[in-house]
Amino acid sequence: GMETADLLVTRACRVTVIEALADLAQGMARNNRMELIERVSAAGARLITQATIVAAEGRNLSIRVGQESQVHPHPIGDVLVIAIGPRPVRDVVKILEAAGVDYALAGDCYRPGDFLTCLRDAWMVALSVDRRIGV
Repeated sequence: GMETADLLVTRACRVTVIEALADLAQGMARNNRMELIERVSAAGARLITQATIVAAEGRNLSIRVGQESQVHPHPIGDVLVIAIGPRPVRDVVKILEAAGVDYALAGDCYRPGDFLTCLRDAWMVALSVDRRIGV
């Protein structure tokens, strides 16, 4: 997810990363991870940790942050990329399809693999996004 966000911000896309865990990009080496987070944040991406997607309707997501009981609406923006951990968990796909949201699977969500495979998949998704939004 963060690698895809990194590529999309260089393409002038509005990016929000919604992470279920307390930390972003936990599988990366610390120095690479911190550099990536700083670069993506400096480019204007919104980074939300400890968040859960509750629902998708039209062009909006409903998310819950931390232990809050309140659900926050969040516009999807140009592209929605969901990167969910080191094993395929696709529970959100049904919600996205019901809401009519276009999506692509990448990385471990698509097929478990190594870091380079994930980067290749993220790159391919970003290229398909370029074609869809005309960047």
